[in-house]
Amino acid sequence: MTNFNKTQWSEEKSVKSYIEEGGLYFPWRNEIIDLAVSYYNNFAKSSEEASFLDLGCGDGCVNERMLTKAKFKKIFLLMVQNKC
Repeated sequence: MTNFNKTQWSEEKSVKSYIEEGGLYFPWRNEIIDLAVSYYNNFAKSSEEASFLDLGCGDGCVNERMLTKAKFKKIFLLMVQNKC
């Protein structure tokens, strides 16, 4: 398992840069997240077992939106960084 303190996510400068410039790295990011929230609220919310899995959770903006707008009972996050 990667030691978090040795990743770029442990560096405040890297995280701030990604948050501020996230739309450049991932066009339509907010719209895609809103679409996922809308899907959940319309189709999956009635399921007591509905959960959300975020592979490569990065800055956590997707998870924050899912927690606040979709109100998932379970969210699983996995961030893996592998340097060659």
